[in-house]
Amino acid sequence: MRINRRWTRKPNLQTSKVFLNDDITASSSRTSESASLDLEHEVVSCVLSRAGSFMSQYLPSPSSSFSPPKTLEHNIEALKHQFGTPQLVHYAHKGGRFNLHHDWYDEPQTTTRGGRPWNRAASFFVWLEDACRGGETWFPAIEAPAVGGFESDGSLRRGKEEAQELKLKWRELEDGDGDGNSGGGTVFTPRNGNALFWINLHHNGTGDWRVAHAGLEVLSGVKSAMNIWPRRYF
Repeated sequence: MRINRRWTRKPNLQTSKVFLNDDITASSSRTSESASLDLEHEVVSCVLSRAGSFMSQYLPSPSSSFSPPKTLEHNIEALKHQFGTPQLVHYAHKGGRFNLHHDWYDEPQTTTRGGRPWNRAASFFVWLEDACRGGETWFPAIEAPAVGGFESDGSLRRGKEEAQELKLKWRELEDGDGDGNSGGGTVFTPRNGNALFWINLHHNGTGDWRVAHAGLEVLSGVKSAMNIWPRRYF
C-alpha cells in the first residue's frame, strides 16, 4: 500500500490527541500529526476488508461479525460498524514520539446510534512510510521472538540470510536505547508495507497490559502509518 500524498498535507493533518480523563486532548506524550481516513476511498476500504477477513480467525465471537460485506452498497456501513474511523498518523520532524500507552479504553464507549457499548478489540498498525531513523514501536512486556526456526528436536534454527532479515524487523530494546528507556521488551522497526497486529482485550473484556506500547522517538526523517482499531461490542 502506497501513501496518498494528499493525506499528509494541511489541512488534513492536525495535532494528534489522546483520550485522557474522559476527554480527547492534545498531550506532550504524543507529538505527531494525524488525520481520519475516508472509508469510501478504495484503498482504505480494501485494507479494512482484508483486515476483517484476517481477524475473523483470531477474535472471539462476541467481537461482532468480521465477515467481509457481500455487496458494495452496504460495504461502508459495515466497515464503520466493525472499525470506526481508521487513522493516519504522521511523524515529520525530529523528536516525534508517542509515550507508553494502551489502545483500549478504560471504560467501553457507546455508539451514537442505539448506545451500544464497545471497545477496541485489537489493533492493526500498518507502516506506510519508513524513511526515518528511529521511530520503532516498543512493547516492553513482550519478549523478543527468537531469531530461529525449529529443528526436529525442538532447537532453534534458521539460515543466516533469513536470520539477518528478521533482525531488521524486530529486536530486544537495549538499556538506554531510544528515549533513554530502561531496556527490555521488543522493538519493531518501521518497514513500509508491513503491519503489526495484536489483541487488546482479554475474553472478559478487560484490557491486556502486556500489549502496552510506545512509539519511540524519530531521530530523523519521516514515518507514517495507519491505525486500525476493530471493535468488540458488548
